[in-house]
Amino acid sequence: MTGLRAELAVTDPGNCPLASLSRDVSGTLENVNWTRSNGGPVTEEFSTDTELDNENSVPVFSEGHKQTYHIERDTDPCACELVEEAGHPLAKVDVRDGRLALTLNLPDADALRDVVATLSEVSDSVEVQYLVRDANEDASDPVIVDRGELTDRQREVLEVAYAEGYFEYPRRSSAGDVAEKLGISRSTFAEHLAAAQSRLFETIAGNGH
Repeated sequence: MTGLRAELAVTDPGNCPLASLSRDVSGTLENVNWTRSNGGPVTEEFSTDTELDNENSVPVFSEGHKQTYHIERDTDPCACELVEEAGHPLAKVDVRDGRLALTLNLPDADALRDVVATLSEVSDSVEVQYLVRDANEDASDPVIVDRGELTDRQREVLEVAYAEGYFEYPRRSSAGDVAEKLGISRSTFAEHLAAAQSRLFETIAGNGH
């Protein structure tokens, strides 16, 4: 088997009311799922530890400290539906601070590239938060990452971003914070980070070494 399990962080996806709502909520919107009625709006369901004061969010169930809500949106496909329409079921969807955390299982690296490309069309940015390759029960599947494949600047960007908590979820530092720490513009930081992640992604998820 050569399957992958990935978590993607999708920032400010279009047509996602939960992304907007999450900016006003201290906790995470969890257990997100949705259903379409014939000719009607899409109803999304989610749970949170925070009691919401939002006229569009209708409480439907309470269990201890966790509340479950419904919210309606228009019928245009959201980011999650676009992924599923491409044939990739989502294993888990959480939302926090305007970002979707999507967990999905994929057959190979090409499928992951397709998902990232699809999400990039409807969001500000898409980042691979973690990536795990499966392995045979009786064999490990080590991957050697050669830091020499990265430029000095790319390594520095990754190291500072990691130290500042940029890759944590939720993040401890924004792209602007890390860029300021590095003394570069946010766009330059994004370019170096994208190049470094692309190289590492090729090593970890690709078929070559």
